[in-house]
Amino acid sequence: MDLQEAIKNRRSVRKFNEENVSKEDIMKILESARLAPSAKNMQPWHFVVLKNEQIEHVYQMMVDKMEKDESTRVAEPTSRTVRRANTLILVFNTMPEESLINMEQSLGAAIENMLLQATELGIGSVWIRMTYIIEDELRECYHMDGMRLSATVALGHYDELPSPRPRKEIEDIMTWYE
Repeated sequence: MDLQEAIKNRRSVRKFNEENVSKEDIMKILESARLAPSAKNMQPWHFVVLKNEQIEHVYQMMVDKMEKDESTRVAEPTSRTVRRANTLILVFNTMPEESLINMEQSLGAAIENMLLQATELGIGSVWIRMTYIIEDELRECYHMDGMRLSATVALGHYDELPSPRPRKEIEDIMTWYE
């Protein structure tokens, strides 16, 4: 699959089957993130890979938070996706004191590289932000003091591949001057 195909075929997959994502594939996905461009080449990322019981632990932390704080119940669909995933990658910003927009854009580039690499490998993925409801708990649990949770990437072999979402026409999203 070439890059253009990976871009066209990438989907936000939320339903995964039981098939394991191999360590080799996870390492390829992380290597793609490592090679992403970043503001001033600061590479403000740290990735925490979670499997098996650790995923169940994250799910349970989300459930506990939603039971205690009604405002977080909007994360309920996300918690189901977390529980179904074979692998979770927590993406931490190692430099939250730097220009936040620069660091978050850099992290976005790393995450997009992960999603495209997963697609190329035939692995389903989804970029999750709603795990922020347990950011403090995740930071403490995985010893990420001084870092901020930027996002979570859920990986797994897909049970069903969603249809493409509607996209605006190129003419509607650009202006060209010569």
